[in-house]
Amino acid sequence: MQFRSEPFVTNNPVLREMLECGGVCLWDTDLTTDVTVYQDGFWEQYGYSTASLANTRDMLKLVHPDDARAMSRAFRAHLAGETPFYQAVWRVVSPSGELHWLLSRGKVTARAADGAPLRMLGVYNDITELKRSEASLAESHAELDAVFRSSSDGLAVVAPDLTLIRANAAALRLVRRLGAYELVEGESIQNVPAFYPDRPVMADVARTLAGEAGVPPRAIAARDGIAWWEFSYSPVSGPAGEVLGAAITVRDITEQKRLEEVRMRSLRLESMGLLAGGIA
Repeated sequence: MQFRSEPFVTNNPVLREMLECGGVCLWDTDLTTDVTVYQDGFWEQYGYSTASLANTRDMLKLVHPDDARAMSRAFRAHLAGETPFYQAVWRVVSPSGELHWLLSRGKVTARAADGAPLRMLGVYNDITELKRSEASLAESHAELDAVFRSSSDGLAVVAPDLTLIRANAAALRLVRRLGAYELVEGESIQNVPAFYPDRPVMADVARTLAGEAGVPPRAIAARDGIAWWEFSYSPVSGPAGEVLGAAITVRDITEQKRLEEVRMRSLRLESMGLLAGGIA
C-alpha cells in the first residue's frame, strides 16, 4: 500500500476546520511497515512535529508511562480480532511536561488472506477539557459528600414513592430516638412511627413531593418528651423541573425550646410582678 507524502484531509479546508474545532485527528496506518500518516498539524499543538512521528512506534514515546500498557493491550487485542474496534484513553506528555488526554479509536480495514492485519484507520479525540470537568465534578461531589456525612443536622433524601434514598448518620440517629426504629436506606419512611400516613410530618413530605415550595418547618417532640426536632423540607427537581424527591433536614432545637421556655417564664413572672405592683 502506498502512502502519500503529504498528510491527508489538508485538501479540504472545511473538513479540516471542523476536525480541529472538535479536537479530532485522523490517522492512517500501514501495519506492514508501521508507517502512520496523521492529519496535518495535530501533533504540533502538543509541541511535536508530525513529520517526526511517521513510524508508529515513535508515537508510543509520547504516551504517559502509566497508560502505555493498557493502550498497547487494547491495540493488540483488536489486531488479533478479539474486539470489533480499538479504543483506548491515554495521556500525551508534551515537551514542557503538560498532560493532555486523548481518546483513540481505530479499526482494521484490510486484512490478508490469512487474516493478518494490513491497514488501520482511526481518530484521536482530545478529551482534556472533559477529563478536567470530570475531575472538578468528582472533587465537588467529594466535598458535598463530606459535608453531608459530617453534618450535625440530620439530612435525608426521599424518593416520590417514599423510599429513603440517602440519609446521614445524624438523621438515622434522630429517627431512632423519635420512634425507636432502625431506618435503613432503600426502605420506606412510612415504617417509622413519626412518618405514619396520619402524622403531620407525612403530610408535609407529601406536599413537598408534589412540588410545593416553602412548606413551613414543623417541630416535633421526641418520644421521651425531653428533646425537640425541627423538620424542614425542600423539593429535589430534575432538569425539566420534574420532582425527583424531597430533601428533609432534621435539626435538634431542644436548646432553642428550653430558652424559649425560660423567656416565657420570665415574662410571666414579670407580668405577675407588674400586676402585684398595680394591685398594691
